[in-house]
Amino acid sequence: MGDAQIYYAFGFRNERWEKIELSVRFKSRNRVYDQVKRIKSKKQKLKDSSQIDSLLQFWDQNEIWKLNTDSVNVKSKKVEGVHPGEMSEDLILISDGCVYSLEIFDSASYCIISSYEPERYQEQIPVPQRERFILLKDQLMHYWNTVR
Repeated sequence: MGDAQIYYAFGFRNERWEKIELSVRFKSRNRVYDQVKRIKSKKQKLKDSSQIDSLLQFWDQNEIWKLNTDSVNVKSKKVEGVHPGEMSEDLILISDGCVYSLEIFDSASYCIISSYEPERYQEQIPVPQRERFILLKDQLMHYWNTVR
């Protein structure tokens, strides 16, 4: 039995934006490049690039470039210990979830920010950078579902 991973992308080629969905099917759950069974892609040229320009501007205003993967993935918090004034660390572990990655690159630079189960961890351990990551991820998915 294989496993699949789906990538959503906006690409800029020949002076036009494209909406690209890649479905990568693997031979095993390992999901390594030499275990790729099949790749399907759907492409759609966008009629109006202003929506993508708006998304990139939104990401820029929310400083996606300053997000830090470590800060987006905080999984522990300080809690009061048994004795007054004593502090300990409470580690939250969530299993069997999804990793979300935002990747941006051009011919000169590359940025990737990934977070495992950001909404679920944000409920348990609120972190401003993770909140911003969720906002940027949700905005991307909104654009993905609405641009034509």
